[in-house]
Amino acid sequence: MIKPPKAITFLTAFIITSLVLVATLSAGEAPSPFTIILLPDTQNYLKYEGADKKFLAQTRWIKENKDKLNIKFVIHEGDITDDNSPEQWKKAKACMEILDGCVPYALCVGNHDIGYKGPAKSPVCEYFKESDLSKEKGWGGKMPEEDCFWYTFEAGSEKYVILSLGLGPNDKMLKWADGIVEANKDCHVLMVTHDYLDSDGRLSNKKTKKNATAYGAYPDGSLRNTGEQIWDKHVKKHGNYIMVFSGHYEGPASKNSMKGENGNIVHQMMANYQYQEGGGNGYLRILKFDQSQKKCQVSTYSPYLDKFRKDDANEFSLYFAD
Repeated sequence: MIKPPKAITFLTAFIITSLVLVATLSAGEAPSPFTIILLPDTQNYLKYEGADKKFLAQTRWIKENKDKLNIKFVIHEGDITDDNSPEQWKKAKACMEILDGCVPYALCVGNHDIGYKGPAKSPVCEYFKESDLSKEKGWGGKMPEEDCFWYTFEAGSEKYVILSLGLGPNDKMLKWADGIVEANKDCHVLMVTHDYLDSDGRLSNKKTKKNATAYGAYPDGSLRNTGEQIWDKHVKKHGNYIMVFSGHYEGPASKNSMKGENGNIVHQMMANYQYQEGGGNGYLRILKFDQSQKKCQVSTYSPYLDKFRKDDANEFSLYFAD
């Protein structure tokens, strides 16, 4: 058998290696999966003496698994407290501040956070001050005088915006949100608002039990919008919306997917375990995004019990169009 000269062998190997390297650089490395954590209504964890250990279990677990899961953001779905008392807000602050400087988070105001038995204005920004929140990575800003916030993060080459809108955002809040989304057309948009999807996976309306309008107008007299109105006036108009999150209803979980005016599919989900055993027993949502497959794997886990919920409402996959 005649062997090729060593020079030719080396040259061939060099060419093959170079071609492989060029192909790899041209294709780009597959982006690493990343995770978003959802915290459903935590009100019962602050209601009873010692119950906040379930809330603490959630945030401690998030901090411990930040790198392992590549957690980019934590989103609270509202009803942070139960009776809007200073004692419960202090507990909530102690639970959430575990994440300060580690994992950025977005808070959402629920009906129990605007008073329930107290004032119609939430004290959330008294305990989570804008001056502190603005120091965290991903802070976008706050709507003046209102409990509406926005944030950004990047994962690989993709950019994301997170919007947090108060309970039943009024028209002025939705117009503010329009401005944020329009100014960030190159970003995928995810939104959280406390009342949006009901227990059956339908957008809440004025006939839905406990819809946002049942909690009265805003202090300035403006009306709260239902889930249907939020969709019609805001979400469906924007082609970069991909997800909406909410809590509030008994559930414990529901979901749907709807097509916006621009043909984009918006996945919407509700989770709320407060009516379950142990006031929720610390269950949270883990959303693992695989950008290369255009897929989001949703699972439901309790760090307090170290258990997953395996039923179809709590473990499922979502897919995104190109």
